[in-house]
Amino acid sequence: MALSHEEIIRRVRRWQDAGIVHPLTCGNDAQHHPNLEPEMRDGQVVLACRAPGCTYVQHWIPECILSDATEEQLAASHGVMDLPQAPQ
Repeated sequence: MALSHEEIIRRVRRWQDAGIVHPLTCGNDAQHHPNLEPEMRDGQVVLACRAPGCTYVQHWIPECILSDATEEQLAASHGVMDLPQAPQ
C-alpha cells in the first residue's frame, strides 16, 4: 500500500527527530546547514535544505526511513540501518 504524502512527511520527521539515528543532511554542506526538511513540491515529498541561499533538494527518501519501524527498533539498530545507494 502506498503511503500518503502526510504519512511520508510524518515518518521523515520521526526519523529526523529520533536523536538515535543519523539524520538526513544537506548534500552541499552537512556540517553547517540544518538537517533536511520534508516538504511538498510538484506533487511529491522531497527533502530540502532550508539554509539561507542553499538550493539543495533530495528527491529520494531511503526506504528504511519510510518503514514502520518502532522507536524501540530504531534504538536497537543504534542508527545503523541498511541504506541502499540513491538511484542514479
